[in-house]
Amino acid sequence: MSSTAQALHLGNKSPASESHVVRRRSGVSVHMCLHGSGCSRFGRRQAVLLGAAAGGGLASRVDNSRAESTQNYDAFAPTYNELDGNWQADVLGFNGLREVLLQNAKGDVLEVGVGTFLNLPRYPTSGEKITSLTGIDLSTSMLSIAEDTLRLFDQRSTSIPLDFVKLLPMDAESLNFSDGSFDSVVDTYSMCTFRHPELFLREALRVTRPGGKILLLEHARSSQGMLAAYQDITADIVEQTAKGCRWNQNIAELLAESGIASKATRIHTREALLGTVQLLVIDV
Repeated sequence: MSSTAQALHLGNKSPASESHVVRRRSGVSVHMCLHGSGCSRFGRRQAVLLGAAAGGGLASRVDNSRAESTQNYDAFAPTYNELDGNWQADVLGFNGLREVLLQNAKGDVLEVGVGTFLNLPRYPTSGEKITSLTGIDLSTSMLSIAEDTLRLFDQRSTSIPLDFVKLLPMDAESLNFSDGSFDSVVDTYSMCTFRHPELFLREALRVTRPGGKILLLEHARSSQGMLAAYQDITADIVEQTAKGCRWNQNIAELLAESGIASKATRIHTREALLGTVQLLVIDV
């Protein structure tokens, strides 16, 4: 196993390629929320790549406005787990990549676009301790399901102190937290739906403590030329039919624009599905 794989605790959970870039060295407390920054949305999007129509029945035009996005995800909430946490996600390796990413979470954790809390059972049960978990979202319907997920979750199956889990209404692009509030900031399959993803990344950098990590698992423009061209051609159609996902977002450009590329001490990157999914562990 490469040093990058060891750093990411990659194991052999899903087929993917790896790369490593070093930028430079230098009761449960539940609060009702909202969702719109998005959460993990993969079944429908990757179906485009595979030539399938998974989730097509729920496809609808997603307006860029926050209110419209919130309304859309309220509508998606009842069947969200069936579509985004189903067997297709397992076959495509999405759920395995979630677990790989979340093994790097530690300390006080912020999860953006928490949605229905699909990630809750995938946080590490051993290793560095998670002391608190805060989930934010914009959809009240999503967060209502997340509340149920949390209420029914077995404390014995996780090392996360469930008494220190909070769900809050918040916009990912304007976080209502002080600088350096968290040791880990997590986002899985959400950033492609953000109207201004570079603003989210700047906010993630701001609220992450020195020595902390930004953990991203995102849809991305492929590193394969022909596939990237196909993504560019179909980007508008996919955005309209996959709940607002811009599946050809250029992650490297966003990291540069947000300042993360220049300020991070190290960035580990792993690609999956021909580069259309990227997993990043960013040390700040």
